[in-house]
Amino acid sequence: MGSRNVRRAGALAITCAAAAACGAPRTPTTVAIAAASAGPPPPAVHAPSSTCAASRHVCSNARCVYVDASWQSARAAAASEPCDAGDPASCVAWGAALALGEGANRDDAGAQKAFARACDAGSPVACVDAMLVRGGAKLDDWARRCEAGSAEACVEAGLEIGFGAASATHTPAERARYFQRARDLGSGQGCLRIAYHYGTGLAVPRDDRRALQLMERACTCHDETGCSGVGFLLYKSEGVPHDYVRARQIFGDLCEKNVGASCSHLGEMYERGAGVPVDLDHARALYQRDCDSRDGNPEAAQGCVSLGEMYDAGSGVARDATRAFGLFKLACDIKVPTGCADLGRFYRDGVVVPRDTSRALQLFDFACSHGASRACSDAAALRASP
Repeated sequence: MGSRNVRRAGALAITCAAAAACGAPRTPTTVAIAAASAGPPPPAVHAPSSTCAASRHVCSNARCVYVDASWQSARAAAASEPCDAGDPASCVAWGAALALGEGANRDDAGAQKAFARACDAGSPVACVDAMLVRGGAKLDDWARRCEAGSAEACVEAGLEIGFGAASATHTPAERARYFQRARDLGSGQGCLRIAYHYGTGLAVPRDDRRALQLMERACTCHDETGCSGVGFLLYKSEGVPHDYVRARQIFGDLCEKNVGASCSHLGEMYERGAGVPVDLDHARALYQRDCDSRDGNPEAAQGCVSLGEMYDAGSGVARDATRAFGLFKLACDIKVPTGCADLGRFYRDGVVVPRDTSRALQLFDFACSHGASRACSDAAALRASP
């Protein structure tokens, strides 16, 4: 189940780049998708919280969990003894270290024990973490906890619709409602993920200003990927005044910490000469840095896509379709929408692999349903072709 966590994280707002880089429309994306099943009812509408939830979302070594906003892996080992003494907060910290293999050797059984102890003591975050480590939770499980007021469970319900078994029976609009509920509960992750919907026009009218507000809120609420989203919108959005200086500063600071796809966004600025001189070698190095860090930071797989596009086009490098295909596949394997869209083109055109229109449509449909609008056009054109 750990790899599934990373795949779900990998399709994040990669960030608003997933659609905006492909020219996302200003109307909601329309996707051919099965009608919603009976399933759990959508989360109720509540007044948004004016405060941030206490947890933040972290991923490492093919696993994502929720931790206290102040959690640091370097200090996690010190939480072992207080956890044994029954302190719930220490058990969450120690369980996260064991689950992620950060600050301690990875130990799923030990993580499960620590989270279960904190859950039994009344920590809702620990209950969600225990479910993530144990695996097998279904949409109904997450929905019940979401309605009970767990922001983390609301995020997981949305992710289950986006990337889990519920994706076949539920719609992007339902997913957006769970992310909105998480936002209303003060979750930085909820803000980040509903911002992606507004930034791409996925299941809601596109609204770049609203996306920027939500990304800024995510950044304030302990989610540094939201800070990267702020930079992206300031750099590339059509609906927000550009501020290349601030965007470059944000990306530069976050790239040093391997946050989200910040190195890739900075690389794109150098590739396109957006507020900086064109420097394809520097852009390629930044893309490679992100791509190489994708296991511990799944959003960074956007670097694989951007690097693949350089090889596909022969931009600053010798054209190499085989290498481009491999890079797109690396990204698509952890559900990066733009990676799947680019991979679909190879199957559609029979480049590197035998032509396979069924596989191409699968890839286009997935990418389209996760905000990569160019894939929607590619899917429609392929279906209309003789």
